Amino acid sequence: MTEQEAKEKWCPMIRFQIGPDNAAWQGVAYTNRGEEMRPPESVRCIASDCMMWRWSIVGATVNGVYDDNYPVEGYCGLGGKP
Repeated sequence: MTEQEAKEKWCPMIRFQIGPDNAAWQGVAYTNRGEEMRPPESVRCIASDCMMWRWSIVGATVNGVYDDNYPVEGYCGLGGKP
């Protein structure tokens, strides 16, 4: 997945408590992953800024020139290679 797609996902290493301190999330705890279940920014994946991020596809056109070393897509190394 691209870095931007990853940054919309919940990081599996983050723990988030739904309770009195976070009352805004109590009503969406049981919904089915709709837009309202989008994780707060503080618990989202940080993609290539994370030590576990792994690049899987390299090679892209950058400024009109093909660069074989330019990273394009990656994955969370915590779950193993996709």
